[in-house]
Amino acid sequence: MLHTIQESASSTSELGSNDPKPVRAEWGIWAFAPIGLFLVIMFFGSCMLSSAFGSIPVAMRYLSGERVILEPMEVVLERPEMGGTVQFQAMVKNFADRQVNIMGANISCSCVVLTGLPSKIETGGELLLSISVNIVPDKIVNETIILYTDHPNHVRLVVRVKATLPK
Repeated sequence: MLHTIQESASSTSELGSNDPKPVRAEWGIWAFAPIGLFLVIMFFGSCMLSSAFGSIPVAMRYLSGERVILEPMEVVLERPEMGGTVQFQAMVKNFADRQVNIMGANISCSCVVLTGLPSKIETGGELLLSISVNIVPDKIVNETIILYTDHPNHVRLVVRVKATLPK
């Protein structure tokens, strides 16, 4: 008799498997599906933007309307202890639909030397600028370099150069 009760219980559980009761584990997975989809789209989107523009900040500047982009916008130099010359590079990228001419620069201090100007940047091209800063001991460096272009929407490109006194 005991054996028949178990058989009937198993047969009712098989019959009850069509019960429309939701399973919590499946509901939990579907509840987070929009979040997961959003994260996947953001990941692939950021990978595509990085590969197209070189970095996410440059891509964001492009999406905000800039077509001639100078990177970096600010440089914080590591000051040599006894003073001396520190060199770094800046990149001008042309995403405009025409060639851009960098005609010259205005530098706020004679301690900064910029080479490679005037220059032309073709559409989709880049220009690497070499910048040297002569650092005098016990002097704070806080200079501005302004590049002048012939692009009507991006006449001036600015990079700031900073070096603080050692602690």
